[in-house]
Amino acid sequence: MTKFVCVTSGKRGVGKTTTSINLAAALHNMGEDVLLVDGDLLNPKVHKQFGNNESSISLYDALEDNSELYKIIHKHKSGLRIIPTNVTLNRAKNLDLDKFKNSLTKLTKQASTIIIDTSSSLEEEAIAVIEASDEVLVVTNPINESMPGTLNIIKKLEEMKKTVLGVVVNQNRKLREQSDHEISLFLETPIISSISFDKNFEKSREQFHPIVHSHPKSKASKDFNNLALKLQ
Repeated sequence: MTKFVCVTSGKRGVGKTTTSINLAAALHNMGEDVLLVDGDLLNPKVHKQFGNNESSISLYDALEDNSELYKIIHKHKSGLRIIPTNVTLNRAKNLDLDKFKNSLTKLTKQASTIIIDTSSSLEEEAIAVIEASDEVLVVTNPINESMPGTLNIIKKLEEMKKTVLGVVVNQNRKLREQSDHEISLFLETPIISSISFDKNFEKSREQFHPIVHSHPKSKASKDFNNLALKLQ
């Protein structure tokens, strides 16, 4: 049975997309049948981190052409399979969210685990992705200003009766205002993983690779691998 895992956050810039990419890549490296979907319908970034051209055929193209999403799966040189998204203002305004959710459910034959990166908001586009998912990971960082938005997301997920797997804390190089224990107490949600700050992130982005592929022995890679193990 295919499992849909949504990765979301309450604030931009906390490493949500990086988490989605490296979690999917770690699962792939472990031999899992995994597919990464860029479900950020407002500000997609997955294709940029992989060095894909903006003109590449994407999720919006498939929806507009009434085509099945599996037909636009891209295979990254690391072996990870991806459904990218790029967007214009008109496309976002005209998107049929029910059609989008229905298209996602048709991906069940394409992978046993589908990781969906979504937008850092409670807009209807993000809610649609969450509704189509079975489980949710919430990403934040140890900064005070990130906490209110993260709490709002978690409360919304509780209202929607969604299974929250836990909170992923991405460490900040310059500032750590909250410990993992303090974050967990404030959010009333367990920390499932704490991802180390790693200078190799910048190098991996320059190579358009997940860090678990470009620097498999790095601290962050080990953290992502441990997170992936918890999802198996």
